[in-house]
Amino acid sequence: MSESYVPNFAFLDDEERELENLDPSTALPESERLAAVEAFRIAANSGRRPLSVRIESADIAALKRLAEREGIPFRPSSDPSSTSA
Repeated sequence: MSESYVPNFAFLDDEERELENLDPSTALPESERLAAVEAFRIAANSGRRPLSVRIESADIAALKRLAEREGIPFRPSSDPSSTSA
């Protein structure tokens, strides 16, 4: 195939067109860019990684009670009463 693909951006609104032509290397002032890079570096090296697990509703409720008792913020990714076992 000798033809190269040319995307059609006619359906984009003005803001999306602006973002499409945004140069990431100049999008932020240098100080903000360096601060963002440093924040990403720290996060990447923190040893913390996202984790997804399946837990029984009763266990989630117990964890929530324990978190409340200990003053720890608790936000499950879904409502335990809406899950099916």
